[in-house]
Amino acid sequence: MYDLKLSITKKCNLKCIYCHYTDKDQKDKDLPYEFWERVLREYKSLDLDFIKEKKVTLTGGEALLHKDFWKILKLSKDLNFYVSLPTNGSLLTPEIVKSFKKYEVDDVIIAFDGNKENHDKLRGEGSFDKAYEGARLIASSGIKLLVTTCLTKLNYKDLPEVVKLAKDLGAKLVIVFHYISLGRGKKYFSQGELSKEEILESLFEIYQLSQKYKDSLEICTTTVPQYWVLLQFMYEKSKYVPKYFSKVFPGCRAVLDFVYVTSTGEVYPCPLIQDSLGSLKDFSLKDILSSNKAKLYASRDYFKVCKTCKYKEICGGCKARKDVLCPYLLEGINLRVNYV
Repeated sequence: MYDLKLSITKKCNLKCIYCHYTDKDQKDKDLPYEFWERVLREYKSLDLDFIKEKKVTLTGGEALLHKDFWKILKLSKDLNFYVSLPTNGSLLTPEIVKSFKKYEVDDVIIAFDGNKENHDKLRGEGSFDKAYEGARLIASSGIKLLVTTCLTKLNYKDLPEVVKLAKDLGAKLVIVFHYISLGRGKKYFSQGELSKEEILESLFEIYQLSQKYKDSLEICTTTVPQYWVLLQFMYEKSKYVPKYFSKVFPGCRAVLDFVYVTSTGEVYPCPLIQDSLGSLKDFSLKDILSSNKAKLYASRDYFKVCKTCKYKEICGGCKARKDVLCPYLLEGINLRVNYV
């Protein structure tokens, strides 16, 4: 399902120390409803070979802070898109959740970045309890709840605790990000990225947790597409693989399976690849997605090391990283996979 990620505002009520936005970004003026209406209607009629089913993610900042949020949400559903809403959860109330239900929001994504202590260190004092209450409201409403977590030097050992929390809340999926230092993170959390060794360890922990909770929720990862190689090894050995392994787009999804539209109308290959493919103020979405620059980011040969790799079609490396992490990760996966 192709995902048009719309960052409709950079405004946010939290100041997470690792955010890929900067403090200055939050002062940008939001584009009006009329702009987003044009983008959504154009997306509805978009006809490209690699886009079949269409999804819209309304994000921010905190999307709820856009003055026309409810109009944008309503139009997204009126156009019959699958709609996903990432939120920090702190602004959710029973009334807001009832409105989500009324508009038939398809899923809500809430982040838990470690245990309570570490989450609050990263996102602000008291934010864990507010996120928990928001997640509880979503789950009890019957709306599909997804949980994200961002692994950093501070909290990566908390992953089992986060997954158990997600399971207890009734979440259907845990999405694991591996922190990349950008935006505010460069200033306040520049040493927060995991080492290659820690990333490798985390991939096997993600797999083992997936096995443990296979009957209740799935766990996937992003910014380390080499995880798909680990899953491929397991599949070939007739071992457990999650259901999404054969259903969703594998590896790096930039351009091929989603793009990110900033609050100023620029189209990025990915939220973390902060290189504009063009502005929707000047060009159509179709022209931008068909451009040579978009094709460059969609290529599985983007990194030199990928060109001769037999796993490039299920991986492709993370293009938001300066270091593709290979061959280290592939060699490590190959050496350790027989012991799982």
